[in-house]
Amino acid sequence: MRKPIGQLFLSLVLSIIGSLVLMFLLPSFGMEPEVGSETEAGVLIAIVIVVVLFSQGALQSVIANRRFESVPTGPREEGTVKWFNSTKGFGFITREDGEDVFVHYRSIRGRNRYLLREGATVSYVLGRSGKGPQAEDVDLVE
Repeated sequence: MRKPIGQLFLSLVLSIIGSLVLMFLLPSFGMEPEVGSETEAGVLIAIVIVVVLFSQGALQSVIANRRFESVPTGPREEGTVKWFNSTKGFGFITREDGEDVFVHYRSIRGRNRYLLREGATVSYVLGRSGKGPQAEDVDLVE
């Protein structure tokens, strides 16, 4: 799956290419606009419409992908933040059984994704990565 920024960039590039193709194809159909004519204005409007439609489609695609990315399911567990490096965006949570679980800032809910403090109690859904257990859908317990 592409990253959201990559999707937006690709969509923008495609919309620009589409607009340029449209501009160069119009003369071959006998629709070459004269400077200052209504046809020229129509061509510009068509180009703007193409750009906007491609951009909106990409944005909606990004929103849909974010909304439906693998939402963790399963029982929630509680643990204690062992340490978290806010500069690097990851750390570890100690489970109730003493095992350490990796946590990445993208898995943390809310605006304060980089502010997991040592000793804080968190709830999470236990997931797995290629390297071992990983905390998903992490939330601070108040």
